[in-house]
Amino acid sequence: MNKNDKSHDADLEERITKLEMKLSYIENFIDQLQEMTIQQNKSMDKLSAENRSMSEKLLEISEQIESDIPNRRPPHY
Repeated sequence: MNKNDKSHDADLEERITKLEMKLSYIENFIDQLQEMTIQQNKSMDKLSAENRSMSEKLLEISEQIESDIPNRRPPHY
């Protein structure tokens, strides 16, 4: 091998190393995004369940209030 071939091989090795580092970073970033997505989905499921529960309670309360109010005409009729 002459000096030019060694230089070219060193350049290729450096480029490959940089690409491997970038790939490793991207894989790590994707793993983090995936974990965040899983956590957000869990939070959304929990919030949806709480919202559904509160809506049901609100409906019960409004039905109780309606049943407690007599269906009479106001005094001015």
